[in-house]
Amino acid sequence: MTMELSALAHPSHGRILDIIRAAGQISRVEIAQESGMTGASVTNIVRLLLQAGLVREIGYAESTGGKRRTLLSIAPESRYAVGVHLQHESVTYTVSDLAGRLVGRRASPAAESQEPESMARRLAVGVEAVLDDLDVQKSSVYGVGIAGSRTLDHDARTRVDLVQALSRGLALPVVDDREAVAAAIGEFWPGTADQPSSFAVLSLGEEFGVGLVNSGSVWRGASGNAGDIGHVTADPGGPVCVCGRKGCLQAVASPAAVVAQARRQGVLADSTSSAAD
Repeated sequence: MTMELSALAHPSHGRILDIIRAAGQISRVEIAQESGMTGASVTNIVRLLLQAGLVREIGYAESTGGKRRTLLSIAPESRYAVGVHLQHESVTYTVSDLAGRLVGRRASPAAESQEPESMARRLAVGVEAVLDDLDVQKSSVYGVGIAGSRTLDHDARTRVDLVQALSRGLALPVVDDREAVAAAIGEFWPGTADQPSSFAVLSLGEEFGVGLVNSGSVWRGASGNAGDIGHVTADPGGPVCVCGRKGCLQAVASPAAVVAQARRQGVLADSTSSAAD
């Protein structure tokens, strides 16, 4: 196990990294108070994070009469993550730093083939291209996250095969999740210490769903599908959804569905463009 991975080998290590990220700058004593861990445990974990280059010492807090406390901050440029947003017409690649800040993005047409190996090869080229565009070394990338309706329309086996094929092709960890969950994580990670740690994000892209964060962690519920409301039947006589059922929320209330209905009713002309297209 490399130093950078061993630095996050235990959930408490990630917890401390998250505390430092949210605080902006914080001392070891304050980390212990926030986390409920002992000072010795915090010191040991911080040492691993410093050795891995994930955090750094940035100076001293104001003196309160005793020894001045050393302040820590996250090292945003030390690691990066790549996001791949799959849509039916396009693929968007984004790169974020360790603080969750957007470094840059690149878009390309969607691949015609949904065969996992072929699609993975196309996505790997896109990931490599956006990293080259931004001059980000692949060795500093922790992993790749995939989200969006094209992952791959309720075919669980194909989704798994795609993730595995892309991971092999890039030699990087790859994870796959719902669009709404990715949106919730994207809202939480760049936040600050005073941001609510429990909230919901309504995602109205090609997928219709809710991403839930509870006490700083994604909440999936007992079935793992909490917030996946896009395929709740809203109109039994409605249009057929991509899942095969009729009248799902996604089929009747997503932006694309609303625009399509407006065009059918003559509210919008057929040539009207929309972000939902």
